[in-house]
Order: sequence, then structure tokens, then C-alpha cells
Amino acid sequence: MTSEKRFLSDSVCVRTALSWDTEGKAPCDLDLSAFLLGADGKVRGDNDLIFYNTEVAVLTEGSFFHSGDSLTGSPGDGVDESILAVLDKIDADICRVAFCVTVVSAEGEKRLSSASHAVFTANVVSDLFEKDGQEICRVDLLAAYPDTEGVAVFELIRSSDGWAYEVPSQPVMGNLAALCGAFGLEVAEG
Repeated sequence: MTSEKRFLSDSVCVRTALSWDTEGKAPCDLDLSAFLLGADGKVRGDNDLIFYNTEVAVLTEGSFFHSGDSLTGSPGDGVDESILAVLDKIDADICRVAFCVTVVSAEGEKRLSSASHAVFTANVVSDLFEKDGQEICRVDLLAAYPDTEGVAVFELIRSSDGWAYEVPSQPVMGNLAALCGAFGLEVAEG
């Protein structure tokens, strides 16, 4: 995988999506989340984690929208969870957005290989309602990261030239607590 940055127009949206199913396997739940990071590579607080339980009212000026939680995935090529990032509405203090996929529950070991057909995609779309758009990233999670509980699979990066995107060549990996810790968010034990 490459870490080459490619630039985007600030007037577009980026729709990230997670698809999976459990064909021939025990049920498992994957989640798509995003960490909003400052110049120090850390979140400012709890509101800088976008996940299925994030209330739209909490989000700055409608900059991010999460589709909601799918507990089991679905057969076929359907999108099970998505996050839409509206680039020109993202708070100026946010320098990077790390999109992550984690295993929430699985019978047996919690690994991405617990799922079938797990795929992450990112598409450039012109507005909130466009579903397809131009695909800029596709990651077969089972081929790339089968033995991890989670991974920061895609990033949006702000620079003086505008927004760019990349698939990190050395991604942060681990369960949700490890990802939270790496991005500066404390997780309560228990």
C-alpha cells in the first residue's frame, strides 16, 4: 500500500464506508469510526471521536455524519456503516482525520478475519445525498489486516495546499482502546 498523498477540492465531501458479512462464520460486529486530530496528532476531547453513537447535534456545523450501527453486516456488496466528511465544514483546528475499523464483538478471537468480505472504501461525492461518487480508496481488510482487532485504515490530511488523503503505509493497529490511546483519548476501564 502506498502512503502517497493525493489532494482534494475543499468543496467536496468524502464518504467512507464499511461493508462486511458473516457468510459461513459466526456472527460478528465491526464498527467504522473517525478520530479528529489536531496538529499534535491527538483528539481535543471526547467529541473528536465520530462513531455510531455520535449525535449530529454534537458535530461542528454538520461536518460529519455517521449512518448508524450495523450489528451483523449484510450479505452482498451493500454498505453496512458509513461516515460522510464535509471538508469545507471541518473545524480549522482539525489537521487530520483517521478513519478506523474495529471488531466490537465476535465469537472466539476478535480479529478482522472473524468477518467475511470485509471491505473499506472511500469515495469523493459532491454533496450529502450522492451515494456513489468517485472511488479513491478500496482496502480488502481481510487481505491486508486479517489478524488485528482494528486499524486506522485511511486518513484525510489538511495542509496549506488543502485537504489530501492517504492510506498510511504504517497504520496504527490494535483494539478500540489501543486506537483511542494512540490518538489521545482516555478510555474508562470496566
